[in-house]
Amino acid sequence: MSEGTVGARRRRRRTRTLVVSGVVLLTVGGGTAAVFGFGAGTADEPVSSTMPPGTAKVTRMTLTETADVDGTLGYGSAASVTAQRGGRITWLPTPGSAVERGKALYKVDEKPVVLLYGSVPIYRTLAPGVTGKDVKQFEQNLAALGYQGFTADETFSPATATAVKSWQEDLGLAETGTVTPEPVVYAPGAVRVAERKAEIGAPAGGPVLTYTGTTRQVSVDLELTKRGPGQNRGGRDGEAARRVHSGRHRDQHRSSRRNPDGQQRFVEHHRRGHCLHS
Repeated sequence: MSEGTVGARRRRRRTRTLVVSGVVLLTVGGGTAAVFGFGAGTADEPVSSTMPPGTAKVTRMTLTETADVDGTLGYGSAASVTAQRGGRITWLPTPGSAVERGKALYKVDEKPVVLLYGSVPIYRTLAPGVTGKDVKQFEQNLAALGYQGFTADETFSPATATAVKSWQEDLGLAETGTVTPEPVVYAPGAVRVAERKAEIGAPAGGPVLTYTGTTRQVSVDLELTKRGPGQNRGGRDGEAARRVHSGRHRDQHRSSRRNPDGQQRFVEHHRRGHCLHS
């Protein structure tokens, strides 16, 4: 092989090597350019996070402060019953006893004066043809006691008179079919006899007894003097409020006590507020 031929091959090999090296450099340069290109884009844009923001569970609850104060346990204000017929008192219930609808509240000449429920006092004789709210009130009581055959409306009908005769027969009264004020006393509901105002055998015509409701109640004189930090009296939503349990008595003996006068006293005192838990 001649020296010229060998030199030509070496030049071609170098040329080929240079071309390949150029491709590699271009490829690396392109890769570098790509990297630098992406890097330049991320440097100017804010980084967004795919993680959720931090959270905490919020719980709303009531803060309650309880204190004991003196209160009187009773049955509310008493109402008085006055006899509306002549004669003599022959029977009185025992103080503390309960009387329900249709039962005798007292007796005059052994004739019962019965308790019915309602807000309109009986002030006139009810007879066929009479109309009004007092008629409906009486007929509703008659129906509640189990008497039938009439409509409880504002008209006293002959059918009502027939039912009244049955009612009078059961009570031992004269079967007239009309209702006079003497044998009826109206109250909002069942009553508890508070005190006798007459003696058995005494002439009727004056106060006979007093009665109250049958639901126990708490009476208390409460001064709103205590306040918690940042709380105002009488408000809502974080402000102080006081609630006295009055109305139905739930026999909470452990929060009750008796005073020397023998009266049972108990009451609960609350302050309301709110708290946020995280």
